[in-house]
Amino acid sequence: MLVLGAVLRLAWLGRKSFWLDEIISVCIARLDAPGFRNIVFSWEANMSLYYALLRVWMGAGAEREFAIRLLSAIPAILAVLVFYKVGARLFGPGTGVTAALLLAVNAFAVRYAQEARSYSQYLLLVLVACWMFLRAAESGRHRDWAGLALVLTLAIYSHFFAALFVPVLWAGAAYHPRRYQVWKPLLAASLATGTAALPLLLFVLLKDKGQLDWVPKTRPQQFYDLFELMSGHGGWPLLALSGAFLLCAAVGAVRCANAARANRWPHILLWSWLLLPIALTALASLWKPLFVPRFLLLCLPPFLLLVAAGARVMRPQWLFALALFALTGLSLRATAEYYRTGFDPPEQNWRGLVQDAVARAEVGDAMIFYHPLARLPYEYYRRRFAAHTVADVVFPRRADARLLKGTPPDTSFLVSLPVRYRRVWLVQNYGPDHFTREVIS
Repeated sequence: MLVLGAVLRLAWLGRKSFWLDEIISVCIARLDAPGFRNIVFSWEANMSLYYALLRVWMGAGAEREFAIRLLSAIPAILAVLVFYKVGARLFGPGTGVTAALLLAVNAFAVRYAQEARSYSQYLLLVLVACWMFLRAAESGRHRDWAGLALVLTLAIYSHFFAALFVPVLWAGAAYHPRRYQVWKPLLAASLATGTAALPLLLFVLLKDKGQLDWVPKTRPQQFYDLFELMSGHGGWPLLALSGAFLLCAAVGAVRCANAARANRWPHILLWSWLLLPIALTALASLWKPLFVPRFLLLCLPPFLLLVAAGARVMRPQWLFALALFALTGLSLRATAEYYRTGFDPPEQNWRGLVQDAVARAEVGDAMIFYHPLARLPYEYYRRRFAAHTVADVVFPRRADARLLKGTPPDTSFLVSLPVRYRRVWLVQNYGPDHFTREVIS
């Protein structure tokens, strides 16, 4: 499963251009030390651990798409191994292997293993935190609980949404067979994690500058989209098959309700892990929209482990093998489709755009970058293809941050452009609006 996961996560890793969010990661990692501290502390504290690691990674020579994305692919490969260990500890080696296979071929997991962002690192650390919790609850050793606190802290510094795993652990601990021995050290680990993550809490409370204003209001369709992605982004056939096995797992959980606590608590842990983060995010979204499927990547392991557990109860054995073959085949087909077209978000070919623009640009041309972020991919790819031959007209200027929140920009400077430049290129990363129509006219 580890080899299969590695092959799928490394395949065509550098083929596609960086999209805008990946370019932002690279640009943050390239900043000098004061600039890096300033942007992390004032604007991008989320994923701060990833940015720090990427800074070191790029300092060691990683520059191209494959090398930079390799920092995401490596933890995604290791996640398959850790996921097997979690599944084997909860339900036995057979279910662990089945779950590892489903994660290895899952297009949602592969997609974010091939992105220069923190998602695969965040997923790995949540899985390690789960494994550390299971180990600490069994052994009771202080070093295991300390390890859990450390891994949880690193996970939260990788992505804020990792904090949603803390209430999951409490829900699991409430039904653990040794809950009276577990709750005190878990409380201590949670307090240690909260103390270490306090700067991030202060950032969330005091540094909201509209970083998530792009997130739409939560709609019922988004819940369907999330579960469709977790099933492997294979459309309704794969979602329906996965849903059938989830139902089998739910029936198994009900049958365990009157059984020994040791038999039912793994089901409670997994269902809490799957549903609690989704419910808490939906609840918080009533106040501020936060429901983005990739943010909830931590829900993918319990989803797949429950699917694996539901499939394992099928009898006779050949029926289970047939079901697993269908799940794997549909997942691989979806992964192949991802390689071909991409998804969430659709492919942004900044590399091809900049290469074409640099090849066709002439002395005396100018470029207008509508929205400051549109200039970042140009600056990244320009140095790869040719010397700079185009004058840059940056719009809006740094002082006009209102544009980031949708305030109409002042277009008066457009009148002077035909006098100063032969041709004007417009580079934008949003759809046509009043400003672009004025540029064209």
